[in-house]
Amino acid sequence: MKILAVDTSADTCSVALSENEILAFERTADHGKTHAVTLAGMIDDLLRASGTTLDRIDGFAVTTGPGSFTGLRIGIATVKGLAFAVSKPVAPVSTLDVLAFQCTGVKSLICPLIDARKKEVYAAAYRWKKDHLESVRPPMVAAPEKVLANMDEHCFFLGSGSLLYREVIEKQLGEKAVIAPKEMNRIRASAIAVLGYRQLCKNAGEAPNDIIPFYIRRSDAEKNRNRMLSGT
Repeated sequence: MKILAVDTSADTCSVALSENEILAFERTADHGKTHAVTLAGMIDDLLRASGTTLDRIDGFAVTTGPGSFTGLRIGIATVKGLAFAVSKPVAPVSTLDVLAFQCTGVKSLICPLIDARKKEVYAAAYRWKKDHLESVRPPMVAAPEKVLANMDEHCFFLGSGSLLYREVIEKQLGEKAVIAPKEMNRIRASAIAVLGYRQLCKNAGEAPNDIIPFYIRRSDAEKNRNRMLSGT
């Protein structure tokens, strides 16, 4: 099964092509340009370099959040358009799930933290159980101090939030906290492809039009619209 995977949830833009769980091609860009400018060209390069045409893709996988509202919309809209064109399913993948999945072999609690701005982080907690990840704490958005409040065991932190709030984590948890090296904090499309493949094998993919962002927190535009409607 050929899977085309895309991530635009943060500053980096990543695309990958895999067959079953074997990576065929991956490219990640972090050059300051917007995803709207780079994504289409990266997908074209992927298809050309791998000698694959769009009609030979069996399914798609895309991160649906949490993350940058604008970035998520760009990635999801692009994948929906491609999947609709060739009538193929899409596997929606959580950015927090992907980060945790990239920590294969970590025996402690895994806590991905993504910068949510406004002095908050998107967070969740996981643990490896044999060959699969088990969710220990569901996704949330909160101040980092609140996320850390009830942690009383060793925990491996990664993601943009772990870099931004490193001092807070180390001050609050001390030796119980391990911060991932910088190179582990990027979301990789190759990991999205694996998770997407596993979903599609279980017939857990969705029709393109059913894919929506998972923001957790409402956007400022939505909040302002609701205020206007309520007159407050």
